[in-house]
Amino acid sequence: MTQLPPPAFPPHGSSRFERRGQLLLLHSQGPFNAEHIQSLVAEFRKHAAVLKPAGPWASINLVTRSTMTTPDALEALRRSALWARDELGRCAIAYVIADDVEGRMLMLPAIRASADGIVPLGVFTDYTAAEAWALQEIGRLR
Repeated sequence: MTQLPPPAFPPHGSSRFERRGQLLLLHSQGPFNAEHIQSLVAEFRKHAAVLKPAGPWASINLVTRSTMTTPDALEALRRSALWARDELGRCAIAYVIADDVEGRMLMLPAIRASADGIVPLGVFTDYTAAEAWALQEIGRLR
């Protein structure tokens, strides 16, 4: 990503990364702010260094507790979607958000808009459906 200003606040939210083939899973717990999104850049670069040489890859973000996201974090997600496509080779983004996660219905339009016109984005309530969709998106580009 382009040079970002120093964080104004401590990161809110947490994410743990896991690679499964050409899928990068983020086990994330919200609510989220822009500083959290920015804090993920180094981990994305590290994993993309392994994923990109093997071809297209997708991320699956498994969100628990809350999807509530600040407006500047949504802007950071959009910049991140463009950066991860252009610089890191990510071809699709899936979210797994159960029906009982705080803010799900409120945040869904903004989550979808974060990648609109950049890469396909799917939102699912279970991992199996998200994985099948993400693998299909990867397969379309192979």
